[in-house]
Amino acid sequence: MRKVVLVVVSAAILSFGTSTPALARSGCPKECKREFSTTFKSCKTACRSDTGATRRACKATCKATLKNAKAKCKAATAPTFPACSPSGAFIE
Repeated sequence: MRKVVLVVVSAAILSFGTSTPALARSGCPKECKREFSTTFKSCKTACRSDTGATRRACKATCKATLKNAKAKCKAATAPTFPACSPSGAFIE
């Protein structure tokens, strides 16, 4: 009986020890999200001068840039401001 309890307790300790890093908060800091949205809004504002299909393409480019920046920030192990900016700070 003691061996079974010992095995269960040691398994619980090992599983907790290996899952602790996964419990750490991951994601982009608020400053980065704010910077992404500001950049996106200014990009869309710059598209106002275009017309028709050019305007739609410009907005699509802005949206794709925002999506890529968020994905890179989310994939980073420890994103920090301002290194998480979409302005070329992601050098791999």
